[in-house]
Amino acid sequence: MKQTKRGIAILLSLLLLSSCGLLRPVEGTGTSASTETQAQSETESAENGGALSFGEILANYEARQEYSAIPEENQEAPKAEAFNVSAGTSADSSESGRPAASFSQYDLDDSIPADAVRIELNGTDADFDGAGLSLADGVLTISAEGTYLLTGSFTGQIRVDAGKDAHVRLILSGVSLSGYMAPIYVVSADKAVLTLAEGTENTVSDSANYVFYEGEDEPDAAIFSKEDLTINGTGSLTVTGNYKNGIVSKDDLKIVSGEVRVTAVYNGIKGKDSLTVRDGVIEVEAGNDAMKASNDSEEDRGWVIFEGGITSISAGDDAIHAETWLLVYGGNIHIAKSNEGLEAMKVEVYGGDISVTASDDAINAASGSSSGDVFGGGNFGGFGGRGGMTVPGNTEDTNESAGNNTQPDFENMTPPDAPDGMDFSDRPELPDGEMPDFGGMTPPDMPDGMDFSDRPELPEGMQGSFGGQGGFGGNPGGMPTPSTNSDTAETPTDNSVDTLFGGRGGRGNQQGGGRGGMNNEQPEDGVWILIAGGTIRAQGGNDILDTNGTFTQTGGTIIACGANMSIYGDSDAILDTNGTASIDGGTFAAFCRSTGNSFAGILSSPAVACTSLNGAESVSLADADGTILLTIPNGTRAQSVVLTSDLMTPGETYSLILGDRTVTFTAADASSGVQTIR
Repeated sequence: MKQTKRGIAILLSLLLLSSCGLLRPVEGTGTSASTETQAQSETESAENGGALSFGEILANYEARQEYSAIPEENQEAPKAEAFNVSAGTSADSSESGRPAASFSQYDLDDSIPADAVRIELNGTDADFDGAGLSLADGVLTISAEGTYLLTGSFTGQIRVDAGKDAHVRLILSGVSLSGYMAPIYVVSADKAVLTLAEGTENTVSDSANYVFYEGEDEPDAAIFSKEDLTINGTGSLTVTGNYKNGIVSKDDLKIVSGEVRVTAVYNGIKGKDSLTVRDGVIEVEAGNDAMKASNDSEEDRGWVIFEGGITSISAGDDAIHAETWLLVYGGNIHIAKSNEGLEAMKVEVYGGDISVTASDDAINAASGSSSGDVFGGGNFGGFGGRGGMTVPGNTEDTNESAGNNTQPDFENMTPPDAPDGMDFSDRPELPDGEMPDFGGMTPPDMPDGMDFSDRPELPEGMQGSFGGQGGFGGNPGGMPTPSTNSDTAETPTDNSVDTLFGGRGGRGNQQGGGRGGMNNEQPEDGVWILIAGGTIRAQGGNDILDTNGTFTQTGGTIIACGANMSIYGDSDAILDTNGTASIDGGTFAAFCRSTGNSFAGILSSPAVACTSLNGAESVSLADADGTILLTIPNGTRAQSVVLTSDLMTPGETYSLILGDRTVTFTAADASSGVQTIR
């Protein structure tokens, strides 16, 4: 190693002497460019997307640090520290299997070693000098382990096919790559790393039309890797996925640092087994999911971890999706557009600053395996999809391709036999072309001959009938039955909503029967939302916080905006849980429609509600001395707010500052329910 360093030092000395004019070439040898030619080269380099000459790159690197090779097995300790899980989530279910982010030195190394193989790209050609490189038919193949420094522009494909044990690092220094399919394609390697050289801008884009060999459907991304893929460095990378996806790894995908911007017609950034973000600036605009881990067949895979960085997302479907765990320890995540913001079986937030705008759920926890309970969502239920009985002509696949609004085909569908005692022969006739619709409508009186007195008994706890999206008609709604979870109830006995003619019953091609059907939604094992730190600002069109399992908050701040929603205990609520819910710490603020005591039973800190915000842009909580403890923005200009926080102590005096109005109150114990002030 000392000899290597000495050789590098000698090389640097020669370069410096040459640049000072003290070392001049022997006339006619052609071993060094003239000063004039060198100046011209530097000018051209500056104009070529910030690309630096090899000598400049090497000199800049040596000025910053010494290169040292640390074995792959010497792993850096995970950056994310262990956190205690609240008592509301059992240790057996919460601690078992939680993934942890780890980075090898190879993942973190963004240096430019002296022995890097230089590749100068020029249109459809390339200039290189090194073993393990070949160029044919527009494909530049790297078949040997090593570090490769790329500059210039290239139309074609950079293919890494170095073998399953090889470590290959591509240093992009002012590179512009385009090609008809996967301009960067990692076929075989133990690990591939893309390093974005300091001060450089790099672009990768594919075409809208791929031509596959028979029986194949990949690669399907502008940057596609069958192996582990890591992105690091301090430069920038802009990726455009015109065919389908932006960046895909079929193994683990890690973004360590750098500026990464992805635009894709389908998925933006996808790691199959995992996706980890350590730092950097990430911008994703995707027609489907923006960032995801897609392995749904292995319990210890399919997870996403955010440790830091600044991430901005606009997604046509999920902004961040994990099949198992989604863990946020830090960073800034801004989701400007999504169907669902954060989605996984287990969503846990320990730090960071998160803002979510969603047309459906802002944060959703679900196993993805619900198939609907008895007659649930989809039995006679319009666009019921997977739940209950499959409707002919409207399978999951046809739903996905045709969209959620595809009208199911009821031709040749035979309904199940009616239970004994039920006779539909005297039912009223409907006008031609009309479908009965009980969604939100009072059912007609029963015709003569229909008697429910002999109907089969249902198992205990089963409520409702004819699930789907509101009975026969497929429209959301349904006639609610009395429930202890209404706004007038004192304390909820469970977290379900009973409906007579079906409630909502699920979204078309989505999973499960959902809220409608003959059975209440049962909590799913191993599914939860846990908020232990950080700040979350969320706005959704359906629920804000929706979990098919449990919800627990032990710390952090949640600001939920649902001006037309109830706060808890109803479907389409700010907080919608199938299992238990508890707020044991931190701050929870909800701008909502109703402020009933259904919320009180899950609190451990004082709670106050104000139903006359009168257009106030924000709500501030101050102590008796006038010190502002927190300020929450009223993003939807809701009329009501409910605030519970461990910043308040029972018996102490506080004030809510609502624009130019101040309301003073004495905090009551959580057992007293939600105080209402005006």
